Amino acid sequence: MDPIFEPKEQYSSYQVNSFFDPSLGFPNGGFEDDLDLWQGRQEALIADLVVDSSSNMPQEPIEGSKSLSMTLFGGGMNVNNAFTYNPGDTLAFSFDYMIPDSNRIIPGHSAFEISVELTAVDENGNYLDFSWWNQDELLYSIESENTERKLIADGNWHTLSAEFLNSSLEVKGVYFGVQVWEWSRSDWTYNEFENRYLNLYFDNFQVQKKITSNPKPTDFSILKPGNGDIYDLDTLSNFQTIPFIWEESSDSDTLLYTNRLVSYVPCINSSLSNGFEDYDIMIGSNPETGTPFEYKMPDGFGTFPNWFYGQTDWNMQFNTWVTDTVARSGSHSLRMGATKLETEMHTTTLLYTFSRVDLPWINRDRIKPGTVVSVKGYAMTPSDDRMKGNNKASLVIISQDEEWQTSTSTAINSSYEPDVWHPFEVNMTIPERLQYPNTTKVYISFRYVQYNGELGTTFFDDITISTSSPINFYVTEYYDVMTENTSSVMSAYYIKNLFSFVKTELTGINFGQVDFEWGILATDLNTEVPAINSPVTFTVLDSGSDQNNIGLSSSNGPFQLDAVKIILDEKISFTD
Repeated sequence: MDPIFEPKEQYSSYQVNSFFDPSLGFPNGGFEDDLDLWQGRQEALIADLVVDSSSNMPQEPIEGSKSLSMTLFGGGMNVNNAFTYNPGDTLAFSFDYMIPDSNRIIPGHSAFEISVELTAVDENGNYLDFSWWNQDELLYSIESENTERKLIADGNWHTLSAEFLNSSLEVKGVYFGVQVWEWSRSDWTYNEFENRYLNLYFDNFQVQKKITSNPKPTDFSILKPGNGDIYDLDTLSNFQTIPFIWEESSDSDTLLYTNRLVSYVPCINSSLSNGFEDYDIMIGSNPETGTPFEYKMPDGFGTFPNWFYGQTDWNMQFNTWVTDTVARSGSHSLRMGATKLETEMHTTTLLYTFSRVDLPWINRDRIKPGTVVSVKGYAMTPSDDRMKGNNKASLVIISQDEEWQTSTSTAINSSYEPDVWHPFEVNMTIPERLQYPNTTKVYISFRYVQYNGELGTTFFDDITISTSSPINFYVTEYYDVMTENTSSVMSAYYIKNLFSFVKTELTGINFGQVDFEWGILATDLNTEVPAINSPVTFTVLDSGSDQNNIGLSSSNGPFQLDAVKIILDEKISFTD
């Protein structure tokens, strides 16, 4: 259950403080200036990070008179730095570690590991990928069967090394971090009443820059489609095709082309669940009789991770559904009401997932940090079940940087005139999420708070969402598909299915226009060159009356992402 607290709103941008030139070596890599020029973070229950002199250490430092001492229990600790980077170059990192034999380490249950994080970042220090989730080869432990990834706990110094190589022109720097995780607290072989404090030493951090000597491919341009082209789904025939043609680049090595397709959905007063006229049929069970019954919830409620629903202490009561008995417009609205409970306070929260990245389970990177999100709508309390006591209901925007942030609309309560639809609005400048830099975590929430068993019902309707920047949707990324050819085609049928797929991914938000940004680059897998006029933008409109049934019928199920990746092959159309 996400929190219901309402801390002070804030927007913050997490950026690397500075980039260091790797050709000048690792700044303060021997800790002779203590922790100057270093960054770090702590996620452990107990942690201590100090620079020790040789007189306090079990072994002399590798170089100089100081080294880094890290002591922790129940969690993680990280030290890191960032370096400038030229695509195609190689940065070789190395450092020394020592695990004193005074540590209590049970054979086969060391309950800790060291990881090296190497992540590509842009000019602002924002992560360009999260590949470190899958970089098992950069994990080091005592139990590892790989001799190159095996830690040695004998009280002596040992060296670890790792290299970073990336050819993407977007990469302007590399984040280098050393992370230690300690979990003896959850290992049954350690006494649950004993805190095993793990103590490690680090020293002699070094970086070497190896400049590539390979020349980059020659410049080239996109010929078709044209920047600003517009296509209307209502007038396109399934047999029409849109050519994608680009000039040939040249290189002494084998040359390949790869592309990226990103959709941007303008979101200005976009309706949420079409004013609740679009809904899912759910099956519930009567808690007293066990008899099943049907009820309605907002569009996409039955599909993870569109919507989440929770109540205080997970004491779940049936008090929220889409009703067809009351509406401001159309024939449906969202109904939230009191429960039979008489507790001091009971909160019901219905959350729409607007943007969220939690790898590897959820990757919905939709909203850019700094975007202003506005939610408007109407709420009404009926005269035959008017809000009582201190009960209240509101619209809420919830986001997360390092902590949870909320922005709450004025709450409808017993003081509002019944049977009247009252306007409400809430806004938030969305912060960047610390755990996944350059992404955001955003929920649109409906909240009902009941006090001391008081009664009353609230209806919400005509909820709209606006964003200061378009909603992002990445259809395919560079290097997902590669080809040697210099042309391809996209069929009208493919465009319709692609539009339908984007609508499926953004279930709950109604829109009729998608701007597609298409870029292509040439690469010899060492260096790369984007087309001079890349990317180009073309627009797809849905001027038809039915915005919810385009290209694919619901009986076909959701369109698979793998099926809509642009295949750059002159012999294969996009309908395959």
